Amino acid sequence: MEDYVTVVCPFCAASFAVEVDVTGGGDQVFISDCEVCCRPVQIHVAFDEAGEITCEVNTDV
Repeated sequence: MEDYVTVVCPFCAASFAVEVDVTGGGDQVFISDCEVCCRPVQIHVAFDEAGEITCEVNTDV
């Protein structure tokens, strides 16, 4: 099962949607390119017990 989160690029401040695999575990870290400026960003996704998604974006690629 997959879901989407909206993230903000730390380089150009554009918002874009990122697909996450909700069956992939409680914590996931992956790299995605910004859809606007094409620079890579690291995305850390965490799921709590209720299934809520929290997301952190940074430039540590």
